Amino acid sequence: MSDIIPVEFKNQRVLTTQQLADGYGVAIKRISENFQRNRERYQEGTHFFKLEGEELRSFKESANCGIAPTVNYYYLWTEKGALLHAKSLNTDKAWEVYQELVDTYFRTKDAVPQTQIQILQQAIAVLAEQEKELAVTKQIAISAQSEATAAKETIKEIKESLAELPKDQWRKYVNASISDIVKSGKSKHNYEGVWNESYKLLEEKTRADLGTRVRNKRRRLSDAGATKSVIDSFCKLDAIEEDKYLKEIFTNIIQKMRIKYLV
Repeated sequence: MSDIIPVEFKNQRVLTTQQLADGYGVAIKRISENFQRNRERYQEGTHFFKLEGEELRSFKESANCGIAPTVNYYYLWTEKGALLHAKSLNTDKAWEVYQELVDTYFRTKDAVPQTQIQILQQAIAVLAEQEKELAVTKQIAISAQSEATAAKETIKEIKESLAELPKDQWRKYVNASISDIVKSGKSKHNYEGVWNESYKLLEEKTRADLGTRVRNKRRRLSDAGATKSVIDSFCKLDAIEEDKYLKEIFTNIIQKMRIKYLV
């Protein structure tokens, strides 16, 4: 990094995304992905500058960065921003280059020697920043743990409700489950779509053709002299309920769907 072309903005040394990627030995896309994935940790003015409009036009004229005329915004990274990227990448190369940047690039030759008070103030600022990041990470972990605990409780309740279900209430359980999934809004499907999803999962699991079973049953009902209303009312759920094997598999599918959508 000793041959890097200095870039300055607002009286401080900064790095372009290209310079940062070249130094850390990664693609520009990786730098952008790190930034987007950890966006809440980056503070504009502290870790980066986003140049747009007149500020970008002025920078293009004064800096020798080879910015394309069609670029509408441009990122510049401060020393603290370079540190966050090094943490995200966490490679030997990134840490080695970051230390070199700190020792040479970000410390200009004409820098005024710091007093012990200034050094102490900077150390305190760095510790405060680290504590802040640790607090955010801890909060995220606590939130994730709470969500996981809630999910486990919901899954437990779903399994217990099925275990306690009377045999004569199977159809009521299935209908209520489909309704709960739709009402939760967690599925992209409407009422009919959720039913079709459950039937499709059953057919894939058992290789059964529910449509054919319904047609055959209706034909037998017709031959037996059943009324038209009875014949027309026979549906796929009836075909499943008649078959002990299909009913058992379908019950398991409904249970898994409830767990999937946490209802």
